[in-house]
Amino acid sequence: MKNGVLVAVLLFLGLLWPVGHTQAEKLPILFFNFNENGGSIVENLGSSRSEVPSAPMINKDGFLADLHSLPKVGPSGLEDDRAFDNTASTGHRRLGGRVETATVVEKSQNLFSLTMTLWLMVEYANFDGNGCFLIYNGDDFGYNISLENQYLRFQVNGKSVDSLPIVNKTGWVFVAVSYNSKTGNVKFYSGSPTASAKLTSSGNVKAGITLQNPEGLCVGNKTHDNGLPFDGFMDNVGVYGSREDESGELSPAEIEEIRESDLRNGAPPPTPTPSETPSPGPSPRQSPTPTETPTPPMEPTPTPATSPTLISSPQPSPTEEPTPSPMPECSEIGEFSVRIKDGDMNLTVGENITIEVIVGCKDTGEPLEGIKVYGKIRKSQPNRVVSLNDRTEKIIEHEVVTDENGVAVFRVAGLKEGFAEIRFRLRGNFNTRIKTKFNVAD
Repeated sequence: MKNGVLVAVLLFLGLLWPVGHTQAEKLPILFFNFNENGGSIVENLGSSRSEVPSAPMINKDGFLADLHSLPKVGPSGLEDDRAFDNTASTGHRRLGGRVETATVVEKSQNLFSLTMTLWLMVEYANFDGNGCFLIYNGDDFGYNISLENQYLRFQVNGKSVDSLPIVNKTGWVFVAVSYNSKTGNVKFYSGSPTASAKLTSSGNVKAGITLQNPEGLCVGNKTHDNGLPFDGFMDNVGVYGSREDESGELSPAEIEEIRESDLRNGAPPPTPTPSETPSPGPSPRQSPTPTETPTPPMEPTPTPATSPTLISSPQPSPTEEPTPSPMPECSEIGEFSVRIKDGDMNLTVGENITIEVIVGCKDTGEPLEGIKVYGKIRKSQPNRVVSLNDRTEKIIEHEVVTDENGVAVFRVAGLKEGFAEIRFRLRGNFNTRIKTKFNVAD
């Protein structure tokens, strides 16, 4: 009798866990691989499939449309690997398409911990993402990932954390963002078809469990909005999470396994029939290998002489040498400092001085290029005692990006006698500021 109960339990678990998987392995709540052979509907291959089986593709004009790429465009370069082609957008955060669930994905709500993974490809380097959305599942209520310049921004319950520069070249880039509500830790990972996924930066935000988002989940734009698109290709978009514990924060090894599975054009396997028996099999998200006689391969289709009009960026080649990324190997920004060049805190009217804000990596001490630094006139007694970068408004925050030496340069000029204070901070960090106080004399 005991053996019969055990067999029944194993069969029941077999219905819940795909062949070759154990309970320790994690399946995505939602997963789009965009490998449908055309059409305006994208299949959800995640665990929420019974709740939300698919999502429509909607173009920049608000109509259903086929936004699949041609074959071989996905990061694997394999024959059946298609992607979400949003290159008909008029630019980042202008007008563009989206993939949007018709209803709220309940399993993706009220998460204790989560991880989002995806691939993206832009058509030109050194672009400005301008705040376009990659995955949107709410803002003040819920969470999202957006692209600002070459940074990723993760927002949860209205609070946000920015990464270091992470998308700074053409070609496919793999990114992942994890969040743990217990610790507040936010971690950003990146990789490519030829480079493994690595932790590139981290931050902390105390936002608690993700709040209920009243709208559906959207990929490549904002829900019910065509005006915040990502202008490029996206593929293999996955959302992992847990409502109970920290297991939704995937480990670096689990994230790398996802990247590798994507390059095999893997996907969450379908639920097996009861007759199937568990056996060592492929990694999560990779379809199990059938035991039947394989279907004879299709005859190759001749490649047209001209490039398809839907593909405006070059397709990655399996033999293509990897493009080196200028992104520093740095997981956390160190303490930044301010120095005054050719002067001091005491100015005379009409005098100009140069202020340099220096930013380095906490791990290595190396200078960090491409970090946004903000300066703002905080106090003036009386007003307009000094100007910052030729402006006198106290409410204006001036943005300067660090150069190859990790230096952001600001100009301060004495306008009239008095006292002034200027504060400097780094992008995404409102808690650490440096105050500089100036006395201006006639």
